[in-house]
Amino acid sequence: MEINLKMDFLSDWIEHLTQQLFSLGYTPDESPNKISIQYFNLLKRGVTLTPRRIYFSKEFSCPEGYKEGLRILILKIEKGESLAAHLSKNINKLEYKDPLLNDWNIHHLHLGTEADKTGFIKRTGPLLFVRFEREEAYFLNTFNHGSWNDLDIVRIIHNNWPQIIDRYRIDAVCSSPAIKTNKQVKEVRKMRSVGFIEPYPGVVYMPIGMGMTTSGHSIEVVRISDFYYDHIKGLEDIVREEFATIVETTENKGIKIISDLKFELIFKNGTVKAYDKQYNITLDFGELP
Repeated sequence: MEINLKMDFLSDWIEHLTQQLFSLGYTPDESPNKISIQYFNLLKRGVTLTPRRIYFSKEFSCPEGYKEGLRILILKIEKGESLAAHLSKNINKLEYKDPLLNDWNIHHLHLGTEADKTGFIKRTGPLLFVRFEREEAYFLNTFNHGSWNDLDIVRIIHNNWPQIIDRYRIDAVCSSPAIKTNKQVKEVRKMRSVGFIEPYPGVVYMPIGMGMTTSGHSIEVVRISDFYYDHIKGLEDIVREEFATIVETTENKGIKIISDLKFELIFKNGTVKAYDKQYNITLDFGELP
């Protein structure tokens, strides 16, 4: 009797992401191709709960009346607590794309001290602009609401911590003119194009957050989504390659296989396994990368 192998790990993966989004209170798109992008776009817009060391730029200042809100944020960031209440309320919109974050990887946080009836910290005019790395938080400065296209953001990073954006610097001559004004930044983002930026004469960077796609999504998000697509497809390849061994190992345990094997992916606590319910076969793939 011929025994076939049936599985659709990509569907299992998308269903897992769908349930994750539902558990966070979101209703994802019905299109499988969009759900992965939506999920990783949401993760990028948030801030991981990791204690971070804070660095202040030489230019940093906080207006009077907002220093208590700044103190609250400092404590939360140092302890690795949630910053969700300080984020833009657009975090509630699953499809929202943040141009400042997607283009330059800069978060903006509100400096209020009390929450409103929606649970968000009361909105403030001055905003704290921060670049988050794995274990560090770089406080650039407080900027007025709407300063999303200000090249001073890049200048401050270049002046204080050039090492964190060094991988984006271009030493060669660019074939296209670099962006030198705030107006040009706005125009390029409106076109959802990728532009080189020149904060100072002769100092040229690629987008310091990897830039945006024509859909407005972060290029980083699209790459992560593609990475997991390839990874999940690779797990299917492993099962196919090991199919004969799986059958032999199972029958050596005294379990006679008389029908097709049907594997589905099971995700739990950051690990992933393939499971056939009928024959109780588990293939452990370890932690998700």
